[in-house]
Amino acid sequence: MRRIILIILFFPILSSLGWSAAPVRVGDGVRQKPLTSILDMLEDPSGAMTIDQASKSGLAWKKNKGTYFNVGYSKSAYWFRMVFENPGPKSARMFLEIDFPTLDHVDLYVPDEEGGFHFLKGGDSVPFSQRNVKHRNHVFSMDLQQGSHTCYLRIQSEGAIEFHVNLLSGPGLVSASVRENSLIWLIYGCIIMAGLYNLSVFSITRDKNFLFLVFYGLTFLLVELAHKGFISHFFCSETGRIGDLVIIIALALNLSLSALFTTSFLGTQKKHPVIHRIIFWTMMVPGLVYIVAGPWAGFANIIQLLILHGMAACVLIFVFLIYLSFKRNREAVFLTAGYCFILVSGVLSVLTFMGILPPGVVSKWILPVSAAWLMLTFSIGLADKVNVMKQRLELSETKIRHKNVELVEANDALHTFNKTIQDRNTELTVLHEELEVSEHRFRSMIEQSPMVIELYDPKGNLLQTNKVQKDTWGAYGPVAGAEFNILASPAMRKLPIFPSIQKVFKGEGGFLEEWSLRGGEDGPEEGERYYRSRIYPICTATGKLSNVVIMHEDVTKDRRSEEILIQSEKMVSLGALAAGMAHEINSPLAGVVQNAQVLIQRLTKPMAANEKAAKKIGFNLDILFAYMEAREIPRILDSIREEGMRVAKTVRNMLSFSRQSGSEADVYDLRALMRETVDMARSDYDLKKRFNFRNMEVREHFSPEAAEVYCEPGQIQQVFLNILKNGAQAMAGANTDPAQKPRFDIRIFPKGDRVVVEIQDNGPGIPSHVLEHIFDPFYTTKGKGEGTGLGLYLCTHIIRELHNGSIWVESEPGQGALFHISLPVEGPPAVPI
Repeated sequence: MRRIILIILFFPILSSLGWSAAPVRVGDGVRQKPLTSILDMLEDPSGAMTIDQASKSGLAWKKNKGTYFNVGYSKSAYWFRMVFENPGPKSARMFLEIDFPTLDHVDLYVPDEEGGFHFLKGGDSVPFSQRNVKHRNHVFSMDLQQGSHTCYLRIQSEGAIEFHVNLLSGPGLVSASVRENSLIWLIYGCIIMAGLYNLSVFSITRDKNFLFLVFYGLTFLLVELAHKGFISHFFCSETGRIGDLVIIIALALNLSLSALFTTSFLGTQKKHPVIHRIIFWTMMVPGLVYIVAGPWAGFANIIQLLILHGMAACVLIFVFLIYLSFKRNREAVFLTAGYCFILVSGVLSVLTFMGILPPGVVSKWILPVSAAWLMLTFSIGLADKVNVMKQRLELSETKIRHKNVELVEANDALHTFNKTIQDRNTELTVLHEELEVSEHRFRSMIEQSPMVIELYDPKGNLLQTNKVQKDTWGAYGPVAGAEFNILASPAMRKLPIFPSIQKVFKGEGGFLEEWSLRGGEDGPEEGERYYRSRIYPICTATGKLSNVVIMHEDVTKDRRSEEILIQSEKMVSLGALAAGMAHEINSPLAGVVQNAQVLIQRLTKPMAANEKAAKKIGFNLDILFAYMEAREIPRILDSIREEGMRVAKTVRNMLSFSRQSGSEADVYDLRALMRETVDMARSDYDLKKRFNFRNMEVREHFSPEAAEVYCEPGQIQQVFLNILKNGAQAMAGANTDPAQKPRFDIRIFPKGDRVVVEIQDNGPGIPSHVLEHIFDPFYTTKGKGEGTGLGLYLCTHIIRELHNGSIWVESEPGQGALFHISLPVEGPPAVPI
């Protein structure tokens, strides 16, 4: 009893001095023995403890009671102590297996004959080719001599620390490896077969979902191969810790491909855009970030974050799938079945890695089995989708066959109908061609019409016009092809025709109206223009206004021709009146001249008849002659006779001018015509301006050479007279120096086949703005009632059009004016009939 009490009292002290593990018997008959539950364990938080320190007595060793050792993720190093007893005389070759290939550092210390330790280095940090035993797990070979041997195992890793320790003989190691590898590759084979199946279906259907599933399954396979040590075994035997990098990249790819396959298979981008965006930003994008940042962030940090992120994403997808399954989404049901199993396995694996749940057979095999299950369910889901599409296709084909029969029947009817249509189409083609010809003819008529034709809609918007409108309207009118509203145009509102336009648009009938437009900056051209406009509506059968047509005709030439005709008639009447007056004047004028001559003969000449009459009455003629001379009676009588003769000559020139206006054309000397015109101009006197042509000097510079041309003399004299009268009036009205006498210089000379007439005055000249329009009809600078504006226009008409000549003027202000007239000697050419 005393001993028991002492043991109880000193148990804490004894336990603090260290726990000594029971020895493990090795040798013949030992094939496989698990050691995890009998190991002594010591935690080294600093990770700096050496074998010499660990092998000293007095350390707080603890006994590991579980079948698996699991502390999750830890920065500490863990020491394990085990005692082996070889009772036999022979050396025993035994193998120590640690079945967690991703452990970074696994070091074994076996006692040697000299009292020290033989160091065997292992772990994922050691290249596979340099390991003590070439095995996917960490396996060490030990030659244990007869007696007791205390061995130490040191384990440290950035990843999860979870393992099972086995002691095996050579045959036992082989048997265990074959058994476990067979099961592993059976599961991997399922994943590979599912991938090959989906790849073959993709090659046939070209459905990208099958290809996404192949890559998705490949990431699961890569994670398992790296986790089970096959990557280092078969692919990177010369590189240490390659499994950690493969696990990170494969898990990141798995996250992105999971999102890609799920969204593509469910068609969330079109059917459920909100779910699509959530999955895209929470899974696909972070997965790509992990791929880039994983190799540089450190395995311990990134693997925990990646696993937790993956589980959260799996839960998120699972929630979405449950929601869509309730929405009777057939594809979501298959995905739910796959993700349900992978979600449970993932949760168990994470809790095991974190050290929350103890490891076991379930946690060891559930992840690869879940991957195989997921590939199977997803493949079935894709196959079901293909079958559904096939059924729909078959149903569609059945419907198509029925429709085909209907279409064949309809086709026969359409064939008959088509023939009718073709015949009708032929008729319509002919009608269309005739319509195009008619439309082209009508359009050509509209375009070639000298009238402006405008078509408006009921609101006043311009629909169509012809090309002559711009030349006629100028800035007032619309521009073809541009937006224009005649009712809203400020320029149109100024026109006198605008009220009539408004009435037509209001439905008050049509109008025919003549109006005028004064030219200027906005007008079509200088001078007043006259228009005749027709405005009429186009109505529908119900009387509703459909369009308004406005036609503008420029009748300026007609109006001017009428005025010219009136002026010509007036001139003819004046000519006839002048001829009658000349005849009436000639009779008394002849009596005056004749009686003046008789008086001269009887009163100033010593004629026989005079002397006889004087003698008969007893009168002395010498006294009469003396009286007559003293009173200048002979000079007065001569003056009466000369003035009478001059008046007779003026009357004769007027008669000649009036007769020649109707005479036939012939060869005339321009010098003689000019002299007659000057004599006739001298009889002109303006009472208003008080000028007398007689007071103006006329200098003749006539060439002695022939100056005869073929012309109508009255018309040529009219040209000369108009130019002389205009010049005389301009010189008389100018306030020039009184010492400078008004003067005309007239030159007539032949030039080649023409005769040139130049009439120059020394008047005030013509301003440039007047010079541009001096020959325009109705253009005048005189006051109202003083001129018609037709004089020089008639001159150009006579010279250019009637005599095939030319006329132009040169002038500068203050330098007088010089008119040039050039007439062909042979006259104008004959006009062909």
